[in-house]
Amino acid sequence: MAISGFWYLYFDIVVNRKTFPALITTATLIEQKMSEKLKKNQEELTARRDSEYVRARAVADQGVHRNRSQRQCDRRKIKADADAEDTKDYQEFFE
Repeated sequence: MAISGFWYLYFDIVVNRKTFPALITTATLIEQKMSEKLKKNQEELTARRDSEYVRARAVADQGVHRNRSQRQCDRRKIKADADAEDTKDYQEFFE
């Protein structure tokens, strides 16, 4: 059905409401069902988008924590090496 046919049918239904009460009721029910289906699809998409955001955020946070712990480990190694060198210099001083 072409667009002009759609508008003709729509106009025919609107103008002849008294002639087609069952068709009007059916059209209203179809419209309600479609709006409910659209609302349900929108809720599903919102839930999926939110879960993907949470998952992406968790991965990003995991990377941040991994980097932080790696830097902390590197910092401890550097401090341990410096302390070992200081201890060696201290021992050599008193020999």
